[in-house]
Amino acid sequence: IEKGDASFRPLHHLAAISAIEGSKKEANVLLQKAIDAGLMNYYHVQRDPWFENLRNDEQYKQIMAQLKAKLDAMKKKVEETEKE
Repeated sequence: IEKGDASFRPLHHLAAISAIEGSKKEANVLLQKAIDAGLMNYYHVQRDPWFENLRNDEQYKQIMAQLKAKLDAMKKKVEETEKE
C-alpha cells in the first residue's frame, strides 16, 4: 500500500478483513489510515456489517466520532458558502 494505490479503498478493505478476523487494534489503525487517505462515507462505515466486531470498541467509536465531526464541519462550511 505504501508504494501502490494511494486511495482509501485498499485500506478500507484491509480494515474490514482485520475487523472480521477480530484484530480490533489493527482494524482501527487501518480504518484511521483509510479515513486519512480520503474515506469520508461515515454512514456506510457505521452500517457496514464488516465492522460489526468493532461497534462496541472505544477506539472505533472515537474514530467514527472524529469522522462525523469532520463531515459536520464540512457540511456547515458548505451551508455557509451557499448563504453568501
